[in-house]
Order: sequence, then C-alpha cells, then structure tokens
Amino acid sequence: MPYLDVPGAKLYYEVQGEGPLLLFIPGAHGTGEIFRETANLLTSHFTVVCWDRRGFSKSTLTGPFDINKKLESDADDAQLLISHLSNGPAYVYGSSSGGVVALALLTRHPEAVRRAMIHEPPAFDVLPEDQNRMAIGLVNKVYDTYRTAGPFASMDVFMYALFTGEDLDYAPLFLDPGQGGEIRGNLLYWYEFELRQYTSAPIDLDALAKVKEKVIPAAGKVSLESPVAGPPALLSQKLSVPFVAIQGGHMPYFTNPEAFARDLQEQFSDNNPPNI
Repeated sequence: MPYLDVPGAKLYYEVQGEGPLLLFIPGAHGTGEIFRETANLLTSHFTVVCWDRRGFSKSTLTGPFDINKKLESDADDAQLLISHLSNGPAYVYGSSSGGVVALALLTRHPEAVRRAMIHEPPAFDVLPEDQNRMAIGLVNKVYDTYRTAGPFASMDVFMYALFTGEDLDYAPLFLDPGQGGEIRGNLLYWYEFELRQYTSAPIDLDALAKVKEKVIPAAGKVSLESPVAGPPALLSQKLSVPFVAIQGGHMPYFTNPEAFARDLQEQFSDNNPPNI
C-alpha cells in the first residue's frame, strides 16, 4: 500500500490507469474509497489518484501540526501528492468540503492544477451577508446538535437541510456513524476540525481570478434548487466563468457513476477549452 510522508502526516493513496493525472479530493467522508467506482471507469483516460485526507482512515497523523491551519495543510498535501506522482499539473475534482480544499489548492499552488472542478463546495464566504449568516447558523445548529444529542441526530439535521432526492437515500451509506468504527471516527474528526472551520474559511477571489481559466464551478442537476448550489453559482458569477451542471446531485460518484465519469471526461478533455 503506497504512502507519502508529509509534514505531520502519512498519506495513504491509490493510483490506477494511464493518462494525465486526475486527483480526487473527498469531502466529509475524508477517504478516497468513495470514488472507487468512478475511478474504475476512468482508467483508460486518466491516471486516477484516490487518497485519504490527513487524519482520515489510513492517512494517519505522525506529528504535531497547527490544527487551525488544517485547510492549508490539506491543500499542501494535495500539491505534494501531485508533485510526487507527476512532473506537471493535474486535473482535480473537489467534492463538497473537498471543493473548499481544491479552492485553497488553486490559491496556494496554482501551478499544480491544470483544471479543477469545484463541486458544490460549502464556501459560504462568497454568499451575500444574509445568506452567509443563515448558512453559518445552520452549521452551528448541526454542530450544537452533535454536541448535545450525538452524531445520529446531527446528521439528520445536516442531511435534510442540504440534500434532496436520491442523495438522501445514499448519504447514510457513508455518513451514518452507525456503519462502523472507522466511519464514526472519521465523522467525529470532521465535526470537530472541519465542519465549522471549512465552511467559514475565507475565499480569496482575487487570487482565484488570476487563475480563473482553471476553475470549473459545478453542481449536480438534482441539486440546482437546493442550498448547496448557491456557492458554486456565485463563484461562477464573481469569477465570470461558466457554471457547469453535471448529472446527479451532491454525490454523483454514488448515484450516477457512469454519467459522472462522462461529465469529468468532457470537462477535463483537451477539446474542452479552459474558461477564459
């Protein structure tokens, strides 16, 4: 099993396929396992990298690091993986809070990214003040419910506030703390160190504007009427780049893996010009 030693952690990753590098960045689940089915469908087009972010599952913490800069550490970890596996930039897909990591990667290490699909990131900093206040209020409610009533109750608040349709059927498959100790540990780690921190992270629009040709804000067609579509739609407006609606909802790699794989091929094709 391949690992990469980085400051303060040992990153577990898996590589398969041939072609340009494609790095998946997971969200709350924290592990690359959620992308396995989609990765298997893309191996004839890309060298696909699935990894566990630091502190999740097989990517263990090995030393002290500033937990208040965990988002920056995640972005740096992604860059280190890319440079370890490729001599050039990579395509990047960031899902949910993994999309916030992808935005930080674009800001901190734009040279490492060829193009990045930012799929339904909870980047609440880009929202208008009233919407931002409501979104942060929801996050605080989810966290407070977790602290007072436990992860099962808080996950219900989280899912029913943000997800619609088929996502509600699939979310328990990887967010249900009753699924086992590993998922429960990952979820508690996310509650404490990412739920509030990543959703409130400042988004450097000036830095992103300098590399806007690399940014693909996206949401699932099932999600277009739900709150999770707001941040990528506003990113599209603020950066003056196209907004992309892909098949599925918040978790297309579970609900629509074949269609999702086709959407990634299309967006990351050399025949699809960058956003200029």
